[in-house]
Amino acid sequence: MEKLDIILKALDDKIAENIVSIDLRGKSSIAEYFVIATGSVTNHNQAICDEVVLQLKNNNMDCLSTEGYKDGNWILLDCGEVIVHIMTEDYRSYYNLERLWA
Repeated sequence: MEKLDIILKALDDKIAENIVSIDLRGKSSIAEYFVIATGSVTNHNQAICDEVVLQLKNNNMDCLSTEGYKDGNWILLDCGEVIVHIMTEDYRSYYNLERLWA
């Protein structure tokens, strides 16, 4: 999927850590994929988010909404069929989304 590839590359370009893509096709009507990535601090999370949105825009794709940007500990991007979670290590460990959706 082109959108997923663009998102994964943007995450990698901004040095997001522990990038995981979870295939939700047939498991959820929310989205086809969840992508989870870790940033080192809140400013890093915001920079990662900005890069994802920019790269989607550069490829004529939209990010429908963004939540948590101001706080920066857990940023959620609704990109339609792909939902992106950008989290600090503490938030990622605490919420453990991989366990919930794997």
